Amino acid sequence: MNKILLILVGGTICTSLNKEGNLSVSDQAGVLLTSKFLQSDSPYAGRVSFDVTENLHLLSENMTIGNWNRILAVYGKYTGAKEYDGVVIAHGTDTLAYSAALLSMVLSDTNVPVMLVSANENLQSSTTNGNDNFRAAVECICEGIVPNVYVTFVAPL
Repeated sequence: MNKILLILVGGTICTSLNKEGNLSVSDQAGVLLTSKFLQSDSPYAGRVSFDVTENLHLLSENMTIGNWNRILAVYGKYTGAKEYDGVVIAHGTDTLAYSAALLSMVLSDTNVPVMLVSANENLQSSTTNGNDNFRAAVECICEGIVPNVYVTFVAPL
């Protein structure tokens, strides 16, 4: 059984439509991502468990040094206390490349793969690539990808 930590940072992948039809950062992203994966036809669907952290409720365009430090603090808090086979960070697309570059340097000695995932649409949209990006990240971890920092991105439909 693989154990994966899911850190919810924010961005489109962590949004949902509210009653007024507007996007807002949601606490449902962890449930939506993990349940969709566990119900998928992935060969790992029955062989993985997830721990989901609290949502940091950040939109990617609001990323700051302080917010990067918050992400690193959450990473340290959870990975220091438990054994994981990998970490998935759900992050917005606007500053994903910057965060990936920073994390690849700061976490250069990581002993597990750290996968950043994003989405072009909210997870309830039929054209989102968020679930595919999450699935690709989880399957890479389960396949035993070498510890490092990665971004998985599946072209949207």
